[in-house]
Amino acid sequence: MNEIVDKLILLDREGQEKIIALENEKKELSTYIKEIRKNLTKEYKTSNREKIAEVRTERKNDYKERAKKVRLEAKEKEKNDVVFFKEYKEQWLEELVNFCLKV
Repeated sequence: MNEIVDKLILLDREGQEKIIALENEKKELSTYIKEIRKNLTKEYKTSNREKIAEVRTERKNDYKERAKKVRLEAKEKEKNDVVFFKEYKEQWLEELVNFCLKV
C-alpha cells in the first residue's frame, strides 16, 4: 500500500512540475508575444509616418509643378494679350475717335 501511495505522490509531484513548467512556458510565450506586438506596432507607425511623408512630398511636388504650369500659361496669355492689343490698338483708337466725333 505504501508503494501505491509513494507512486501517487511521485506522480503528483511530476504532474505539478509539468504544470509549473507549462505555466512558465506560458509566461515566456506571453512576454514574447507582447514584445512582438510592441515591435509590430512600432514598425507599423514608422511605416505609416514614412508613407505620409512620401505622400506629402508627392503632393507638394505636384502642387509646385501645377503652379509653375499655371504661371507659364498666364505669362503666355499675357504675351498674347499684349500682341493682340498692339495689333488692334490703332484700329480701336480710330474707331473710338470716330465714334466720339459722330456724336
